[in-house]
Amino acid sequence: MMQQRLIIDTDPGVDDMIAILSALHCQDIDLLALTTVGGNVSIEGTTRNALRILARVNRTGVPVYAGLSAAHTAQHVHGGDGLSGCSWPDSPVPARPESAIGFLTRELTNSGITLACLGPLTNLAAVLKAKPELACQIERVVIMGGGFGTYSFRAGEGVIESRGNVTPEAEFNIYSDISAARVVFESGVPVTVVPLDISQRTLVSQVRLERLDPVVAGILDRYFAFSRERWGTDAGPLHDPNVIAYIARPDLYTAVRGTVTILPNGGTDFEAGAGVHQVLLQVDAEGYLDWVWDRLSESGLQPFNSSAKRAE
Repeated sequence: MMQQRLIIDTDPGVDDMIAILSALHCQDIDLLALTTVGGNVSIEGTTRNALRILARVNRTGVPVYAGLSAAHTAQHVHGGDGLSGCSWPDSPVPARPESAIGFLTRELTNSGITLACLGPLTNLAAVLKAKPELACQIERVVIMGGGFGTYSFRAGEGVIESRGNVTPEAEFNIYSDISAARVVFESGVPVTVVPLDISQRTLVSQVRLERLDPVVAGILDRYFAFSRERWGTDAGPLHDPNVIAYIARPDLYTAVRGTVTILPNGGTDFEAGAGVHQVLLQVDAEGYLDWVWDRLSESGLQPFNSSAKRAE
């Protein structure tokens, strides 16, 4: 299988961190660059985090390009630094001087590139507004965002549907820049959506946390505290790595083709049928988590390989 050439547009973010580490340690992916967007924390914080994640695993050769800021942050979920008080030092390598918008405008004209968007769609929308003709040249965009209510779970405040995690109807990445999301989905770009319907099924147990490097386990445990306190669950969802897992292992997911509409309140509607969008609605949750933990094993941040453990 040929390596998939990938650019990740990201707002690290704890789950972004796990997604980036997964991509870096997947032999089927050639990670070309990270572009940063303000989202989980400010653009300065997300750029700093992208750089120090790369430095932690000795991959400072992957370039980082800083982009734009969205309207909202999620420091109450990800902590003031965006990585729940991560102790990793700053990278000795700075971000590249070129903007994320310039880099994406140039690179997305090349064939065979997938763009993974893990945060608000602010950067991609800016590219498409500046050069709308790019919409017919971009081969594939896979985003984490939205929710369609096909999954529900019982929480302390009642039954929660997989539509929103900022409001009952809106998911954070879409809600943070509703106009940008509308630009992207109305542009004609082929978009695959990994919604809350998927990520709320992929909860990380305490047993899995105990298999990780203590620093990473602590970061995730503090991040999951928000879910435990808000929803009353004993485990937390791992949203963004689903995007990378889908790119590498599409067999773990079930997709439905159709058209996604962005609503004025930041909600998302989906009509199955003809269209340039597809939405993932089912996942092999344990297969997904095993895949992620195996990537962390490759990075040195997990003591054993999940698939090997299953074979015992």
